[in-house]
Amino acid sequence: MKYKGERTSQDVVFIVFSSLRESCRFFTCTKCSDINNVKTYKMIPKYKDFLSKELPEKLRTLPSNQAPNFGLMTAHHMVEHLILTTRSMLKRRGEPEAELNKSQSFFRKFMEAGCPFEYRPKEGETLRELRTESIEAAIKILEEATEEFYDIFQSNPNHKSYNLITGAFNLEELEFFNYQHGRWHLYQFGLIEEFSPIKL
Repeated sequence: MKYKGERTSQDVVFIVFSSLRESCRFFTCTKCSDINNVKTYKMIPKYKDFLSKELPEKLRTLPSNQAPNFGLMTAHHMVEHLILTTRSMLKRRGEPEAELNKSQSFFRKFMEAGCPFEYRPKEGETLRELRTESIEAAIKILEEATEEFYDIFQSNPNHKSYNLITGAFNLEELEFFNYQHGRWHLYQFGLIEEFSPIKL
């Protein structure tokens, strides 16, 4: 299922990860050859249970008018944000260069640090128009996006995503990112009490 006025994957990736740059420092570039070794991925039950069951269950306890503990997003906006991130991170747009660019180097180090999300307000930040009719409709699409994500595990366990902003990531890394990203936004709305980076 798509929502009306859905952006292209590259637009979404830019929107999602330009904000992440406010949370971390940039680091020295590393070679793409270090992250492109073929590896057959095995799903982590803890992460899959969270993304497929626990996350949507917790989101369904959240009133659409619930105010966040930080940030501008409403609960409804947050769920749509999770959909866009889940789907956009899975795409492969082009092929990696020999060296990571500055943005890709940042995101690689962000992942290696355990996804240390941190809220830093941005001047002039505004909310985007909602694309789904209700938070429940958005949660259902998030469940579909998660199912699509795991379908790729089954059909091509060596799949790697790639785009110019985040670089290349295997399914193990993508699952870990989605797990941490989902936990971060549950923490944002008080659905879990603590959030901290964890090692991949």
